[in-house]
Amino acid sequence: MKAKQTQRGVALLAAMMVMVVGVTIAVNLLWSANLQVHRTKNLYSMDRAYLFALGAEDALSKLLKLDAEETQWDSLDEIWTQPFSYALDNEHENIQGVVEDLQGRFNVNNLVAQTGQKDEVWFNLFSRMLVLLEIDPQLADAVVDWIDADVEVTFPTGAEDDAYTGLEPAYRAANVYLTDVSELRAVQGIDGPIWLALKPYVTALPRGTLINVNTASEIVLASLADGVTIFDAQLITENRVGEPYETLDQVSAFLPQEAMGNATVSSEYFGINSIVTLGTAQFSMYSLLERDQRSATVATRLRRSGYE
Repeated sequence: MKAKQTQRGVALLAAMMVMVVGVTIAVNLLWSANLQVHRTKNLYSMDRAYLFALGAEDALSKLLKLDAEETQWDSLDEIWTQPFSYALDNEHENIQGVVEDLQGRFNVNNLVAQTGQKDEVWFNLFSRMLVLLEIDPQLADAVVDWIDADVEVTFPTGAEDDAYTGLEPAYRAANVYLTDVSELRAVQGIDGPIWLALKPYVTALPRGTLINVNTASEIVLASLADGVTIFDAQLITENRVGEPYETLDQVSAFLPQEAMGNATVSSEYFGINSIVTLGTAQFSMYSLLERDQRSATVATRLRRSGYE
């Protein structure tokens, strides 16, 4: 009798174990299938969001082309400067963003001439901007060394490989032009607070671009030449409201002659920051557009997704 009871107990225990194993396998299969469904939905949402962002980029490219065909200057009162926001397929889906004239900022690649050596004119402009931002102007030496072609340390406060190879993790100076202005975060002396102070005023474009007096901030305008004060820059920004400068001659009363060589009233490079929201999914994209001044054609030179 006891033997039979023991056998029944073993059989019941085996049956329970089989049941537990079966349930565990079933739960794992359901969990895996659920993950696959969510993964597929997320990929589908990201693909849709990317296409919506491309659509916004294309629409704004056409707007910039039309703008160039109608006027020979670019200013903050033009329609392309307005933030955009559009509903998509339902109330939980939308795209929003902003277009910025990047030539309203200082192009850090101008610090180094085509010869690979420091460009004194733009170096002095950058140094003046650092002073206005209450940042040590000697930081400009380290930025030059990060971009210039040689490995010679710029006197007195530059930084080449020897300043970076001892860090953890170690790296080397780029010694090439920047493709994205966020690369400045790797430069010696540019910590978090300094980067946040610099970020609104700098960009990374092909070297040789000029500063648009119709869109530049007061800080950038006051950096154009020695003797230009914040008060002068305020007059420039106040006078351009509603009546943008169509020629540089119109701003000559506020800027010395040496500043005119660094200034313009029109722009070639624009940045688009767009955010697509699809329910709980969100996708961001940045596009760098170049507009040819003669033909007014617009081309995308850089595109990246994700937050900085």
